[in-house]
Amino acid sequence: MIRYPDALDDIEAAIETVAPGWLRRADERIRLFDRIRGYSEKHEDRMLAPFWSEIKPIFVQRQHNKCIYCETILEGGEYGAIQWDLEHFRPKGRVRRWNGPQFPSPLTYDFPIGEASDIGYFMLSYTPSNYAAACKSCNSCLKSDYFPIAGGRIQAGVNPESYSAESPYLIYPLGTHDSDPAAFIKFDGPKAVPTNSRDADEQAWRKAQIIIDFFDLNREDLERRRAGWLYWAVWRCWRDSAAGDTHASQALEYLQSERSEFSNCSRCFVELCNSDFDQAKQMIAVLHETLVLG
Repeated sequence: MIRYPDALDDIEAAIETVAPGWLRRADERIRLFDRIRGYSEKHEDRMLAPFWSEIKPIFVQRQHNKCIYCETILEGGEYGAIQWDLEHFRPKGRVRRWNGPQFPSPLTYDFPIGEASDIGYFMLSYTPSNYAAACKSCNSCLKSDYFPIAGGRIQAGVNPESYSAESPYLIYPLGTHDSDPAAFIKFDGPKAVPTNSRDADEQAWRKAQIIIDFFDLNREDLERRRAGWLYWAVWRCWRDSAAGDTHASQALEYLQSERSEFSNCSRCFVELCNSDFDQAKQMIAVLHETLVLG
């Protein structure tokens, strides 16, 4: 995960360009949900067709065709739409209680992570700053209608800032009103790990580990793709850049930018190469064995 600080700039103007009248329709729908105190796709014996997908391309483009959570690049444009979900960061309807991952974790989930809610965050169902584009693995399979928090659920509010007292464990990476994910999650080679040690900052470590577990950021296929990315792209560009190749230097800059796949992972590995070359070479040997010999 990385922050996209400019992603919400001029978002309303962009929406009106892509889908004229969308904001007006969204306001009408939210006022309806406010009256009936919940999200519903049926009202007075007629179906209310959802229309948030009309602005999906805006988020895909501003995220550089990357899943907001795992940073995997998916196809954009006309043919790529089927690969994406325009996901509600806070679930639009019911919220189920998340009980932790279904696999072993360094974290023991013996503390409150939020109770279930029958109505969820219906007031944010048509709020653009509650949207993000995510791959179907991260959204449909993992995030679903869960939203772990440290505090109590807030039932109404017209913008995400109204819910800050919930102390969510997840981070919303678009814009600047939430934390920078890199302050919590870094990479040890291809593996996502907490930025802070447990001894140094227990709460930051816990938040990071929850995010890693929640999105299964170290699932086998994803970790292997990051390993290949480091071995075949980042390492070679760093090595050639260090030897004075200006084209490699430009490529290395791109690999660390928000436009590139796995940019947080790339940045962490470049930092390792710059600070501890011997350890970086050891990591490359491990990646080689995993990818070429494994």
